[in-house]
Amino acid sequence: MLPDNTYVFLSHSHHDFDKVCRLRNLLEAEGFKPLMFFLKAFEKPEYEPMLKPILKEEIDQRQRFILCRSENSRNSDWVKFEEDYIKSKQRPYEVVDLDASEDIQIESIKNYRCRSRVFISYPRTLQPIVSCLSQMLEEKGFSTWVDFTDINSGS
Repeated sequence: MLPDNTYVFLSHSHHDFDKVCRLRNLLEAEGFKPLMFFLKAFEKPEYEPMLKPILKEEIDQRQRFILCRSENSRNSDWVKFEEDYIKSKQRPYEVVDLDASEDIQIESIKNYRCRSRVFISYPRTLQPIVSCLSQMLEEKGFSTWVDFTDINSGS
């Protein structure tokens, strides 16, 4: 199970609502908390200038992103804005093709999940247990950082 704060910002076109809902369900099954936004108020031209600062702030507050690719998203100026801003902040993200099969989407989600690097902090008395834990996490596809394997003695 992932931590409670594992929210994932889904950058998508609102024209792909059903496909993004399917992806959201797959993410929830993997323990993520996906966020889908459709800000209806911003369809009014007078509110549009407020959207970019709100999107930037929302992206600034998130750590995980999935870029939902489709014909609709490639043609959306708002999706392009979100993607460019996410990339400018050097945030890790995964690209999921909404037109791909469910199996391919699941594989993308699993790859995304394992992209995280796990830092293990522990008392020295537990080093044998930590060694086993690190190995188990690595076998599940996670990258780990443990001082006895990642720092030279005396550093």
